[in-house]
Amino acid sequence: MAVENPDDFMEMAKSKDNKNEFEKTDNKIKLTVYKNGFRIDNGEFRDISLPENQKFMKEVEKGYIPQEFVDNGMENLGIALEDKK
Repeated sequence: MAVENPDDFMEMAKSKDNKNEFEKTDNKIKLTVYKNGFRIDNGEFRDISLPENQKFMKEVEKGYIPQEFVDNGMENLGIALEDKK
């Protein structure tokens, strides 16, 4: 899946079909997106200007599980998005 408009991505991620898939998943995180970065669950703020954080968000926007989670054995992951832009 390719995403041209981040706003379209956020709408797609909130769709009913994705909510059903989220409920089926054991591994879940909350991704809160801000204008200048993001936060995973209640973790520290991650600045979007850093290359590793840009890579993370590009993977999410493309519909992939971010590599940092795959490297930690989380190949099946549900992401609940909260858009605070």
